[in-house]
This record gives sequence, structure tokens and C-alpha cells, in this order.
Amino acid sequence: MTTGLTYLEVQNYLQQLKLGQAQTALDRLANEASKNEWSYIDFLGKLLSEEITARQGRRLAFKQHLGPHSLYQDPGPNQFLFSAGH
Repeated sequence: MTTGLTYLEVQNYLQQLKLGQAQTALDRLANEASKNEWSYIDFLGKLLSEEITARQGRRLAFKQHLGPHSLYQDPGPNQFLFSAGH
């Protein structure tokens, strides 16, 4: 079963989901997937891996920008920061 999605629709979905690096890597990875006959799950895994790597890089850059004396503490992947009364 195919959905018949167009390239522009896929790009729009990635943009709406704020998956900027995946959006940037889409062409390159789609061409690579076609040449190397990747499965759909391999293609999707590599696309999402690019996004995760970019986000981790931005998080690290942000932490380095804050410096060692910052009050910011990374709550971890399943925690949330709450600000009472603000």
C-alpha cells in the first residue's frame, strides 16, 4: 500500500514536526537509499539518526554556551523543568 505522498508533502511534514536536519538530509539519504537498496526501516532509521545527532550537537553547544556556573540543569530525557509562579 502506498500513500502517494509527494516530495513537497514529505518536506512539509518534516517542517511541521520541526525535524530540520531530517528535512535537510532527505535528498541525500533518499538517493543513497535508492543506490544501495536500503529497506524503508533502514532509510527511516538513518534519517532519524541524523536528526538526533543534530539535536544532541545543539544541546551540547547550548550547555557549553551557558558555561560551568550556570543554574541550568539538564533534567534528563523523561524529566521536565517547572517554574513555580513565573
